[in-house]
Amino acid sequence: MPYRRHRIAATGGSVSVSTESEQSAGQGYPPTWAIRAHDIPVSLSMDTSVWWCGDLFSAMRATLGADRAREHMEAHAKGETLTHSSLRAEHVVEFATLGGARALGRENDLGSVEVGKKADLVLIKNDHSPVSFPLLNPYGHVVFQAQRGDVHTVMVDGRVVKRDHRLG
Repeated sequence: MPYRRHRIAATGGSVSVSTESEQSAGQGYPPTWAIRAHDIPVSLSMDTSVWWCGDLFSAMRATLGADRAREHMEAHAKGETLTHSSLRAEHVVEFATLGGARALGRENDLGSVEVGKKADLVLIKNDHSPVSFPLLNPYGHVVFQAQRGDVHTVMVDGRVVKRDHRLG
């Protein structure tokens, strides 16, 4: 499989990772650690929402957890202690946002909030959550604490499709 990663990297390809199904369906550890070693762009996906969760919050959490578990396991096998994980919360947020745009070859008009790009926004707000305050690390909060029930507003191409936690 390593030669395939070299080919993907050499041809400017990207890889979409579906962590929950890859782990649960016997495909082993998600390959984010190996993909990143070759500087291949990563995006997150879901194979099916029938068997596994269908939201990107869960995908980000599962991906970060799996990657970090592997990193710790490798360090422990060498008798070492890992003090700094290489995959960070901000990386998996990027996988879930700009990663998808890159996979489609559309990072110039999708995936981030910038002038001239399509405005798809997910606004998170949960004033009643005991973990929402204080907000010290926004990326960590999105990955480790947020869930789909915290999505207050969603705008797709500038049009509000969810407001006050309700679709409409």
